[in-house]
Amino acid sequence: MIYEFLRKKIPRNIALKMRHNGDMLVVNSDELEIFYLNNTGASFFEKCDAKRTIEEIEKLMLEEFDVDRSILRKDLLSLVRDLQWRKLIVLEGE
Repeated sequence: MIYEFLRKKIPRNIALKMRHNGDMLVVNSDELEIFYLNNTGASFFEKCDAKRTIEEIEKLMLEEFDVDRSILRKDLLSLVRDLQWRKLIVLEGE
């Protein structure tokens, strides 16, 4: 399973800058592209501090949001792929 491979990875935010705009988090990539993250995406992105693993972030988000673990994992996998593709995070560690 892909989650088992990623759970010990440590995401690091590499965005050029970020700011809150209402309920959205606006982030700029190093290529000056602008992306808007919803509440869930923003919560994950702000936890990408190069200290916590995906698994640790998942636990924090389970406390923060009323969501089933399997749904959150699916959403996190999709979000990680998207943020990597947009060059907003990198995964480090094991």
